[in-house]
Amino acid sequence: MSGRRVLVAYATKMGSTAEIADAIADQLRSHELEVVVLPFSAAPDPSGFDAFVGGSAIYATRWQRSARRYLRDHRETLAARPCWLFESGPTGDLSERRHESPAGVIRLAGEIGSPQIKVFGGNLDAARATSAIAKWVANSDLAGDYRNWTDIRDWADGVARSLIGGVPDSVAGSEG
Repeated sequence: MSGRRVLVAYATKMGSTAEIADAIADQLRSHELEVVVLPFSAAPDPSGFDAFVGGSAIYATRWQRSARRYLRDHRETLAARPCWLFESGPTGDLSERRHESPAGVIRLAGEIGSPQIKVFGGNLDAARATSAIAKWVANSDLAGDYRNWTDIRDWADGVARSLIGGVPDSVAGSEG
């Protein structure tokens, strides 16, 4: 079912989550889906799209404010279409372990009908750090790029298959 329009929205602090969103969008396009990728702060009303994928960088156990606000403001519209959520951020030894997503985001995911939130490892690069705390953390043993691009592409493939009728929505986002 090509021609389906998908909005991929993201909130990023240092650019890493934007790169993940771009990779997801590229993978969806490889399945002949029409994809618009924008930061949450510039994302349009989702009513003009057939599906939604949204993700946020996670810092201090919180999603970025623009992502939380968008999900709250558009929850009724999002609930009427297939939705998937992802977050990026765990680094170091935590990058391979499942962590609990923020309770408020889990609640919003349930309200919009998103499967379990997919967690991707993050990227702490001292050159991208903007605040004193971010620079300090980016120069610690947590520094490095922990994004697994194969995992990201495979997850996006599952989203695409679910949109074109290959697998149920719950399968595409089930492993967090």
